[in-house]
Amino acid sequence: MKKLFTLLLTFFGFTAANAQCDHTFRMMDSWGDGWNGSTVDVTVNGTAVLTAVTAASQGGGNNPSTEDILFTAN
Repeated sequence: MKKLFTLLLTFFGFTAANAQCDHTFRMMDSWGDGWNGSTVDVTVNGTAVLTAVTAASQGGGNNPSTEDILFTAN
């Protein structure tokens, strides 16, 4: 019984340590003109999870916008 208990604790501990979670990267553009060609990379523990993302243009003219990108990481 003790071996089974230890095995279960090890399995659940390993599973919880490697569990993936959903995250949101929110981009904001206060003028609505996009990021003028700028991009951003998001890395988690040295691994790129988002590359070259940019806020879309909303036509400018002081038209603020936000845009969310979802990604999964440990």
